[in-house]
Amino acid sequence: MKKIKLIMICCTLFAYNNISSSLHSVSYETADKETIQRLIADGANINEMRLRTLDNYLYRSITPLAIAAGHGNIEAMEVLLANGAYAGPIGKRGGIPHVTYYSISPLTEAMRCQKKEAVKLLIATGAVTKDPYALCNVVQFAKADDIEALIAAGANVNEVNYINGWGDRTALGLAARYGNVEAVKVLLAHNADVHLMPSNMNPLDDAYKYGHRQVVEILRAHTEC
Repeated sequence: MKKIKLIMICCTLFAYNNISSSLHSVSYETADKETIQRLIADGANINEMRLRTLDNYLYRSITPLAIAAGHGNIEAMEVLLANGAYAGPIGKRGGIPHVTYYSISPLTEAMRCQKKEAVKLLIATGAVTKDPYALCNVVQFAKADDIEALIAAGANVNEVNYINGWGDRTALGLAARYGNVEAVKVLLAHNADVHLMPSNMNPLDDAYKYGHRQVVEILRAHTEC
């Protein structure tokens, strides 16, 4: 019995030390560069992933850089980037640049939380070129200027991403499915293809299915031009 208790105590201490020396142990709302630099100097994994819940049901992996971006902590972001943090999404295998829908990119998190300066910093470091799903990942909540910024940085307006339970969708198809009128208008202005059907569903089908009448009208008008 004593041996079991001793093993349990050792495991607890190991877990505590592992967590406290991780970059995920930091509160990125207030973290300063000295704290980040100390953890990195102590050997913390700069691209370590942890699972978090998004939208109350979906588990995704996230890196310290993405968390810092979501809080708009530019100082922490600059230190992480200077020490090799990857600006794109990282897959569960941890390989770079293995990209997966099941990870949250720093750019996605910055746009979701409307941290404009963090978005600018990430775009300047080439985050768009490291994320082939940049547009698909943000069209649910992105504003018109967000979409414009991504396209200006090289995002493909006709990119396709696999969405669990829905199949393949284009950025325009996802914007239509979510009813994001701003995103739909910007994508169409940049010649997004309304006829692409990667999973036998075009953007108009998605807008109609999910009851977004304004988007249906916009897409119909564009199709008839």
